[in-house]
Amino acid sequence: MPTYSTASTILTQVRAECGVGSNPKSTALQNTSLLRFLNDINSEFVNLPYIQGLTGWKFLLRETIISTVANTTLNGALASGATSMVLTSGTSFDDPAATDVGAGYVKTGNSVYDFFTYEDRATNTLSTVAGLNMAHATLEEVHKVYKLPSDFGKIRNIFRRSSLYSYVYVDPDFTQVPRGDQFTIRVFTSTNNYSASFLIFREDIGALEFKVQYVKAPTTIDETTDSVDAPDGTPRRYIVERMKEYVWSHLGEENDAILAKQRADILLREAFGEWAVQHVQPLQSIQLSW
Repeated sequence: MPTYSTASTILTQVRAECGVGSNPKSTALQNTSLLRFLNDINSEFVNLPYIQGLTGWKFLLRETIISTVANTTLNGALASGATSMVLTSGTSFDDPAATDVGAGYVKTGNSVYDFFTYEDRATNTLSTVAGLNMAHATLEEVHKVYKLPSDFGKIRNIFRRSSLYSYVYVDPDFTQVPRGDQFTIRVFTSTNNYSASFLIFREDIGALEFKVQYVKAPTTIDETTDSVDAPDGTPRRYIVERMKEYVWSHLGEENDAILAKQRADILLREAFGEWAVQHVQPLQSIQLSW
């Protein structure tokens, strides 16, 4: 089981190896600036496998279960830009409780899919609604879309009720909503700037369960108590050497900065060999399903 160091541990190690005290005069070497750069390096580290044609780090793989539901309908007409809506049944819709975002879409009789966000639900009423671009009639279909975990980064795979039936990603620019065994992912931002990634399935998905496998997003590093996403060992040494490169460059020690970057590159290759996921192995060569 990998363990992860806090920003405090990383910064203490970097200062020790570079001979920089804990209270430097230069603001570039004080915690605020070092944490900002550490956040950038941590984010870079999380995404480096994709640049190399790999599919992420093993230690960042996560999974969740999403249960889909049948659509409901509008209980009353809506004007374009409406900020609340009443559903025939809202019990299957999330309740963000005014501290998060939920989302869905209204399907018109002409098959236009009007996506919206909302920030609260009270029984069948959605409030702080945003994004409706047209008027809607009573009994038009309302479909839920499915919020992914807050640490969602990149999708790995989605299975429907088994290990054999995986769904296929389709770009949201190609279709309003997916069809068949497809899914898409969109990011929605609500009135008060709550933002999240959402899964969208075909409109007639009904009640099903899905295993969603994904890669965790980079942790935001803005406190010394935050932990980096590079586990102790070779990955942590990569982070330390990149931080040393930053410190040496600021101090004008360009040769030391170059050496730190060279050591970081070597450590990164070793980390790939130890921890990288190279591909998703197909479960079967031919899949027949109706």
